[in-house]
Amino acid sequence: MSKLLLISTSFLIVILPFAASANLVPCGNTTECQFCDLFRLAQNIFYYLTITILAAVALLAIVIVGAMFLFGAANESLLTTAKKALTTTIIGFVIILSCWLIVTEIGRAMEWTNADSWWKINCFN
Repeated sequence: MSKLLLISTSFLIVILPFAASANLVPCGNTTECQFCDLFRLAQNIFYYLTITILAAVALLAIVIVGAMFLFGAANESLLTTAKKALTTTIIGFVIILSCWLIVTEIGRAMEWTNADSWWKINCFN
């Protein structure tokens, strides 16, 4: 439990400065906030989590699995755990990116007007 807390805290200490500079809030500095800005905020958070954080977590998991492979050369159970963790990490990463690709390609096939930018929220005042 203490290792998980230490890793989580370290991860947050590294990631939070980047999150603060990610400009997640779409209004407030120069414009007045509207109701639609709530949806833009949700969109910005989702985009930040899927693109920025997902890639960092996947890379971190692959580095940890690499260390498990390196240190587990003599320990068969650690090698088995490392293989399962690597497989799970890669499959999860591919599933998330594939979902994005599938929705985009379905939009293009159905000739949506904004198929290449379906994730962007446009507000009309």
